[in-house]
Amino acid sequence: MTISSVPNRVSRTFSSLQALRIDAHNVLNELSHSNYNGNQYILVQELPEDICTLLDTDRNALDGISFRFSFRDRTGLIKLIPTYNHHTCIANFIHQLTFAMITAGYPFNDIQWAGNTTFQPTSSEGKQPDNCFLPPSRQGYGGQPGWPTMVLEAAVSESLPQLREEVKWWFENSEGAVRIVLLLGVEQAERTVFLEKWEQSEVYQSPYMAQQVKITPSTADEASLCLSFAALFDRAPGLAERDVVLDTQGLVRIAANL
Repeated sequence: MTISSVPNRVSRTFSSLQALRIDAHNVLNELSHSNYNGNQYILVQELPEDICTLLDTDRNALDGISFRFSFRDRTGLIKLIPTYNHHTCIANFIHQLTFAMITAGYPFNDIQWAGNTTFQPTSSEGKQPDNCFLPPSRQGYGGQPGWPTMVLEAAVSESLPQLREEVKWWFENSEGAVRIVLLLGVEQAERTVFLEKWEQSEVYQSPYMAQQVKITPSTADEASLCLSFAALFDRAPGLAERDVVLDTQGLVRIAANL
């Protein structure tokens, strides 16, 4: 869990679940009044163990408000998902990536999106992505899955500095098992999505932004997004398989519902 770049976050010492729910509603109301480009985070300290477990496992814990949760010891960071449009950006992206994987020759039945599954480097720390991809070698098959090869994190565009800090969390805590982190910064008022592809340098073991794309419902300022087959699927490509490419048409579909 990283909190150094959370802009104007609400910080609380836990008092009750009802008070936390009220805070969540207030943050969403303020976000609505700012055209969905303000704070979407609540930092909560002194969380009781049962409340931490509830927030981690019960998707309805905040009275119907959609959220993602990360924690370390008794401190939790809640990222509120503000609107239907944010959900559809994520869903559209997943649909387009799935189609691109099939086009690249990857078997449909081997494609596994793990949603906002919590991943834990230790028993006292964990984090939920907005979505993530697991190749067959990491799917668990009845047990705990391994680390995803690719992670998707999304937020309002003002929260992009925080998402970039979370990139480091995924690479460091997975010890390099996560190969790609994709960030979506949603600017609802401008009907724009800022897409960033992050990878980790094999030489210096530090994350770097490999690609950045500005997307609207009708345009993308890059022709395509390319994802390494070996990085995604944790194996070398076969004769009929190739890198996954999301073309301009697929990119603009991400922002189609804004």
